[in-house]
Amino acid sequence: MKIQIKAMCEANGSLLAATSYDDTNDDARTNAVIALLEQVLARAESTDEQRLFTLDIEALSPEAPRSSST
Repeated sequence: MKIQIKAMCEANGSLLAATSYDDTNDDARTNAVIALLEQVLARAESTDEQRLFTLDIEALSPEAPRSSST
């Protein structure tokens, strides 16, 4: 299943960064979290935004199988 992580600024509620990963792969989770933190550090305008953020983690619903028409 795909998991989405968003880093939200506590000071103003803006979205600082977002990523997703396949939860069947532990390495993918580790890499996704590291990449998310790197995005927060790179994009945050102030040190307050870098220090004060929350992570919103949610499972993305799998896509419904597409039916083929013949």
